[in-house]
Amino acid sequence: MSRPFFRSYFTCSLMILALMLWAFPGNASAMTCGSRHEINKEIIDRYQEKPVATGLVNEQVLIEIYASRQGSWTISLTNTHGVSCIIAAGTNWQVQIESSDPEA
Repeated sequence: MSRPFFRSYFTCSLMILALMLWAFPGNASAMTCGSRHEINKEIIDRYQEKPVATGLVNEQVLIEIYASRQGSWTISLTNTHGVSCIIAAGTNWQVQIESSDPEA
């Protein structure tokens, strides 16, 4: 599998997961939303998480993934109006090391 295909597949899968979590009705009452500045400050100050990945969904939604050295992680989405929502959070974040094998 080529790297561009893998990256596209991974990115697409992550975006679909994020959008499904955001759209899931049972999640709406538990979702934390606010200005991007407020949400980022809360994630960084309260959980000591730092941004580890970002991406755009059709240039309309910014997806950000934060993680801490202790393994906690948070995924937030920000719309074009600057409103961010935390759509998922968890523990045991692990960084996968890229293989040097171009076929991997």
